[in-house]
Amino acid sequence: MTRKVSKTEAAARLGITRKALYDVLDGSSAVTPAMAVRLEAVLGSCAEMWFGMQAAHELWKTRQKVETKTLKRLVAA
Repeated sequence: MTRKVSKTEAAARLGITRKALYDVLDGSSAVTPAMAVRLEAVLGSCAEMWFGMQAAHELWKTRQKVETKTLKRLVAA
């Protein structure tokens, strides 16, 4: 059986403000290495997973913005 936890309680357990938690949840703040370590400690998951998901998300967003069609690949001679 899982127990529902309020965002207020989650923020307190993470040692952050509710605002900081809301910012991460709504995507206006990134999962920093420090936040990843906090999530690891509180949720029992690994920090590398949280930070890796953040990095993958940032890379995806960047690929949407950066135009690469005019770039030419370097080929070793």
